[in-house]
Amino acid sequence: MKPLVSIIIVNYNGYFLLKNCLDSILKNNYPNYEIIVADNGSTDNSISQIKKDFKKYLTKINILDLKRNLGPSLARNLAFKKSVGDIIAFLDNDTQAHQDWIIEALKIFNQDPQIGILQSKLLLMDSPKKIDYVGEFLGSLGFLKSVGKYGQIDKHQYDKTKNILAAKSAGMFIRRQAFIDSGMFDPDYFIFMEETDLGWRVWLRGYHNTLAPKSLVYHKF
Repeated sequence: MKPLVSIIIVNYNGYFLLKNCLDSILKNNYPNYEIIVADNGSTDNSISQIKKDFKKYLTKINILDLKRNLGPSLARNLAFKKSVGDIIAFLDNDTQAHQDWIIEALKIFNQDPQIGILQSKLLLMDSPKKIDYVGEFLGSLGFLKSVGKYGQIDKHQYDKTKNILAAKSAGMFIRRQAFIDSGMFDPDYFIFMEETDLGWRVWLRGYHNTLAPKSLVYHKF
């Protein structure tokens, strides 16, 4: 049986971006998924617009109305508690996912049960032949180093799986148990660096994190 994938998106006054993100997910080629939109108190009518524009998909799309801006970390944790999937996918609202984004990620998860986190290859939405992000690691001096340089032309130089320290939540997957074991996102990181902190803790729990180069997500950034 195909595992259920829970797709979690945090939104804050971004429906003009979120609509395209949801459209791309609904066109994906993997059938067994749910979508949870955690709305951080938007004032742009995001929730009513979702209900209007995606009326026939509301069995797939669950809306968590958080009433106020709690930040991405806490919002993702609260959405996770509403999810039921064995695999959790995090997307930012300014992304669009390739139709095989989930399928390609699951192929890699199936190769190794100790993989905790997968990083999709993030490409720039407005320049889709350029790299946004393909993971990060710690350099010899203890500073974070990106695997690929932002804006670098994608010449398929990152098309092999590669161990990384952490992924970016704009396009990442994590096993449900790994997320629980690592303690989820730390809400003290209101925004930024929360993924690096999570990746580190997932490693400390005995998992490892990997780039999934054929799982493509386009990021408006």
